[in-house]
Amino acid sequence: MTTSSHPRCALDRNIVNEHTVGKMRDIGLSIFATACGKNRGAFVLDEPDGNTYSCLNLPSGFSKVAGRKIQTVEDIKKQYAANNITSATTVDLLDMLVQHVYSSTPNTDKTMYACDFNGLTTLNNCMSSGDGTGDTGNAPVFPQLKGAPIRAVSMAGVFVPTEWVTKPAYRLTLDEASKFYTKDDFVNMATLGVNTVLIPLPTRMIADDPAATSVLVEYLQQIGDAQLHAILTLEEAEPFANRDDEDATGPTASVIAAALFCLQHPDAVLGLQLPMKDRAMIDEVQKVAADLPLFLPINEGEVENFHLAWQQGLAPENIYASLQLSHTSNVADVASSQSQEDRSKLFYHEATSCIIRAPLDFAKCYGHNTQVFVSEGFDLSIDNCILKDIASSSSFKDYGQCDRFDETIDSPWWHYHRESYAARQLFAYEQGLGWSFAAWKRYDPASNGTPKTSITEPADLLSLQTVVAAGLFPNLNTHSPTAQLACLNPPESDFAMGDATYAPTLGPPPDCGNGWWNYTINDCSYWVPPPTQMPTSQPTIECPVCDDCGDFVASALAGTSEDNSAHGGAAWVVPAIIGALVGAVIAMAVPKLMGRRNRHEYTTIET
Repeated sequence: MTTSSHPRCALDRNIVNEHTVGKMRDIGLSIFATACGKNRGAFVLDEPDGNTYSCLNLPSGFSKVAGRKIQTVEDIKKQYAANNITSATTVDLLDMLVQHVYSSTPNTDKTMYACDFNGLTTLNNCMSSGDGTGDTGNAPVFPQLKGAPIRAVSMAGVFVPTEWVTKPAYRLTLDEASKFYTKDDFVNMATLGVNTVLIPLPTRMIADDPAATSVLVEYLQQIGDAQLHAILTLEEAEPFANRDDEDATGPTASVIAAALFCLQHPDAVLGLQLPMKDRAMIDEVQKVAADLPLFLPINEGEVENFHLAWQQGLAPENIYASLQLSHTSNVADVASSQSQEDRSKLFYHEATSCIIRAPLDFAKCYGHNTQVFVSEGFDLSIDNCILKDIASSSSFKDYGQCDRFDETIDSPWWHYHRESYAARQLFAYEQGLGWSFAAWKRYDPASNGTPKTSITEPADLLSLQTVVAAGLFPNLNTHSPTAQLACLNPPESDFAMGDATYAPTLGPPPDCGNGWWNYTINDCSYWVPPPTQMPTSQPTIECPVCDDCGDFVASALAGTSEDNSAHGGAAWVVPAIIGALVGAVIAMAVPKLMGRRNRHEYTTIET
C-alpha cells in the first residue's frame, strides 16, 4: 500500500501478531465478518488501478506478499491452515485487508466506528498523539499512577444517595456514611490492583456542609494510607446539612470551593469531575486551579466533537472527557422473557463490548490526543433489574427480564460468560484513559465486612468486591493475557446448548422450509400455511381362514374368554361373522320386498 499522511487503521500488533494469530478459533469471525461487511463489501486501492475489489476478489498484492495465489479471503484461511504461509505473513495479509477497507471508507475523520474491527485494530499515523510515535498508544498521563491507566471503583452511596447500594428510599445518616468503608476496604482495593477511588459528592457539600467534609477528609487519609488516589465527582444532590435556598452557595462558587479543597490534598486527590459542562464555570475554576485535572461528563455521542467544543482556548492538557456509558438503557439491551433469550442477551453484550475501544482511539487520534475516562457503565449487568423495586425510578419497564435470575446462580455457563464479559470490557476501556467500576460494595452492616462470594441478586453484578470474590474479574497485578487477548475471538455462541442448570434446547431450530421456528408455540409458523397431504388409507387386514369353522363359530358366538385368547383376535371375528350373516339376510330380503314393484322397469340379464 502507498503510505499516506492521514491516520491509518491497522491491526493492533499487541493483540494480533505471529504469536497470537494461531489462537484465533476462526479468522473469518474475528476479522472477515466485519471487514467484508463494510462499504457493501467493496474497496479500492489508494492509487486507483481501474478495478474495484472485494473479499472475493483480492488485489494481486495479496498474492505477492503470500508468495502464492491468494484470490479470496478464504484462500488466506486455507493457505495458513495448510502451513503454506507463515503466521507473520498471515497477519500481514489480514492487516492489508483492514487498511484497504478503512482507506475506502468515507468520512473516517467524522465516524468514530470506522476503525472498528471487533476491537482488534487501532489508529496510527496520528501526529497529534503527543508521544512522537504517531499512534494512539497509551502514553503516561498521570505521573502518580506510574504510567498505568486509571483503574477506579466508586464509593457510590456514601455521600450521594444510591438506592441500589443502600436500599430503596433510604439515605444513610452521616454517622452511617462515616462507617460504611473501612481501612480494610481500601487495602483490599489496592491488593486487587485498583489505583483510584471515585467519590461522588453533592456539588455544594464542601462549601455548605463542614461535618460531611470532615468525613471526606478522614476517607482521603485512609485512601492515601493504602497508596490509592481519589477523583472527586460533583453531582446534583443535596448535602447532608441542607441550607435554605437563600443561604446556599451557588453552583460555580461551590465548584470553586471543591477545586480549592482538591489543591489542599494534592497527595490524595487526582482530579475533580465537574457536575456539568459549562464554559464559564471551567474558566473560573482554571483561574484558581490551573493545574488541577478537570473531568467533564459526556455521553458517547459527544466524544466526536469533544476537542472542538471543550478543549480549544482552554488548558487542554488538564481537560479530560468523563464518558458516562450505559449498556442497560434501551429495549435491545435489557428485554428478554425466556431462559434462552437471557443467554443470547449476555452473548450480545459480550459481542459488542470490545468495539467501544473505537471511539476511545478516535478521540485520541482525531481529537488532538483527547483522553477519555470511562467513569460510568463498567459492571456485569445485562438488565436494569436493580431498579425494579425502587419506587422513585420511572425508567424501569417490565419485559420479563428479571424473572429467572435464580437460573444463573451456580451455573457454569453464566460464570464463564460473565467472566468473558468482564475481561472484554476491561480490555476495551483500558485503551482510553481508564475506567471506574460501578461500586466497591453495597451497604450491609449485618455482614460485618465479610464479602459475598457468589452472585445471588442483580445488584451483586455492580459490586466489584462481590464480582472479584465470585472469581469473575481478571487479575490486574499479574498482567494476565486473559484481558489482553479477551477480544481475539468472538464469544462462544453456545447459548442454545444448555448445561446442568438448564435443560438443553434445540439448536439449530428445526427446518421449517418457507416458514420459521416459533419458540413460543414450539412449532413452525408460516405466512401462508403449506398444503396438507391427503390422508392415506388404513392397511388392508387379511381375512382369517380356518379349515373347520363350525366349532370356531359356535364357540365365538358363545363368547368364551378361553377361545378369545386361544385364537388371538376372535373378539373382532364375532361381530364380523354376525355382520356377514345380517348382511346376507338383508341382501336376500331387499329384492323380495322391493323387487316386485320395480322389476318391470329393467331388462332381465341372462345368467
